[in-house]
Amino acid sequence: MRRFPMVVICVSAVLLLFSSPCSVHADNHNMLRVAITPVLVERNVEINKKLIEYIGVKIGSPMHIIQRRTYQEVNDLLEQKMVDIAFVCSLPYISGKEQFGMEILVAPVTDGKPYYYSYTIVPKDSTAKSMKDLKGKLYAYPDPLSNSGYLYPRYKLSRDGYLPEQYFKRWVRTYSHTASIEAVNDGLVDGASVDSYIYDLMQIINQKLTANTKIIEISPPFGFPPVVVRKNLSADLKERLRGILTGMDRDEEGAKILKALLLDKFVLPDESLYESVREMYLYMNIKHDRRP
Repeated sequence: MRRFPMVVICVSAVLLLFSSPCSVHADNHNMLRVAITPVLVERNVEINKKLIEYIGVKIGSPMHIIQRRTYQEVNDLLEQKMVDIAFVCSLPYISGKEQFGMEILVAPVTDGKPYYYSYTIVPKDSTAKSMKDLKGKLYAYPDPLSNSGYLYPRYKLSRDGYLPEQYFKRWVRTYSHTASIEAVNDGLVDGASVDSYIYDLMQIINQKLTANTKIIEISPPFGFPPVVVRKNLSADLKERLRGILTGMDRDEEGAKILKALLLDKFVLPDESLYESVREMYLYMNIKHDRRP
């Protein structure tokens, strides 16, 4: 019998870290506090550091990077106004906006579109053709606030009258998309739902991590995980941040960073991009994960 190890890989744990959250607000132009979650790729450390440093240089403020393991912990920091800006998933944005007024700052664009997908992946030698073939198997998810890794597969199964806990032999939490990919690659689980952006980036920067995997299903498109800010951040600071991020593709250093991240640019947000995630979120909340 295979045993699934406790895999906890947090992007911020390997980034340039400082002390615990302080009480200084970025509105005072002393420090900009940035929360990083697993939506930024754990194995692409240096370029992630450069992105944060780039923002700090352009805005003329020290950057205070705060590490947290889960999306919920970062949402909690935003709600408590202990961080000013964060890179989050689309589902934490939807829930954070509803619960405490989280605000979207910009949306990334990759391959010419502001979208990403949920990939269903399996080991390369698997005979599974779709999630329907994975009933009674071991299946991985990264975080309960991940849209592509948790909400979408849960919604998909719910529409067919199942809960993941019923459908799969074991519904395994890995804490990151990279860890889910690694678990499939190493044959520790039979399948996983993962963020297409992270999987595609791993195909380029760490092919060994995806070499023994394959994609068997692709979801409809979802609005790309946004950059967000806490409620009541000053209008002036928000506009300056927007200007820096949306201008990166026209700046030599900024364009290099975007290219390394497989991003074309950042654009002003279009709320309609996240409507499908909001609809799934509301549907699952209304159902309370009960079978119809």
